[in-house]
Amino acid sequence: MATQTEFEPRVGAERVGAERAEDGRPVSDRPEPEKSDHGNDPSLTRLITGIAEDAQALLQQQLTLFQVELKNDLRRTRNAAIPLMVGVLVCGLAAVFLCAMLALLLDEALVLPWWVGFAGVGGTLLVVGVLLVLWGKTRFDAFNPLPDQTVEGIKETIQWKTKK
Repeated sequence: MATQTEFEPRVGAERVGAERAEDGRPVSDRPEPEKSDHGNDPSLTRLITGIAEDAQALLQQQLTLFQVELKNDLRRTRNAAIPLMVGVLVCGLAAVFLCAMLALLLDEALVLPWWVGFAGVGGTLLVVGVLLVLWGKTRFDAFNPLPDQTVEGIKETIQWKTKK
């Protein structure tokens, strides 16, 4: 009679450590899940449900990212708008001085009275205002106020969900 090694199962003996179902039968003895007439497998349903949940979570994450990027861009826009608005205000003040200078120039008809002081102050304010406007413009040009990557990601997710 041949001897059995411990790796060979005996006839009629169960495998050691075999998984058991709730009903006590080995997992390999359980019947396959029955398929319905439509061919839907419970695992297929779980898979489709999981994909839908993942798509929903992805869309939620993209919307959250969109909100964060929008807040950051609004902060940058505010920081760039402050010197721009100050520059516009200074240019407006310079225009007032230059207009006063022009009025006094016409009044004195080129006899160099005190309007020269107005011209100097107005010209200086104009230079400062132009520099502030250019500084604000370069800050605006340094970034795109719309979060392009997030918007594209959301569009792709919506297109993918609508194709389902």
